[in-house]
Amino acid sequence: LYTKHRNGLWEQLEPLKSKYNIITGKRPYNEYIKTLAESKICLSPFGMGELCFRDFECMQFGTLIVKPNMNRVNTVPNIYEDNETYIAVDYDWSNLNEKVDYVLSDFDHLNQKINTNIRKEFLEKYTYENLCMHWYEIFSNLDKVNKYE
Repeated sequence: LYTKHRNGLWEQLEPLKSKYNIITGKRPYNEYIKTLAESKICLSPFGMGELCFRDFECMQFGTLIVKPNMNRVNTVPNIYEDNETYIAVDYDWSNLNEKVDYVLSDFDHLNQKINTNIRKEFLEKYTYENLCMHWYEIFSNLDKVNKYE
């Protein structure tokens, strides 16, 4: 279901390969983590959903997340804010080249700002209390659900 979306990314990456060092493909986990930690940008396409473990690994290692715009995604908690916690690209990746150039032209500033912001959002919103309250709200409102007999 997500192959077409990812193929659009691969197509947009081709012209960038002559300009930047782009690493793609599956790697052993330790090599992947080392590569991620040494990278400036990580492209995070949608997969089985919009959120991905890769996003959280990027936060941990300080790699800027570039992913399709998350404005339409209704998630709790929502830590995705364009140009504040990640860099959004169009769903079809058509502005990827422009966004990569933008990030790399002001990398030190953006890296500091975005990584500080996303880590702060994560620590504030992904707490045990918030998680428990989220599920509590769901379970406490079950009486409003129509039950089939």
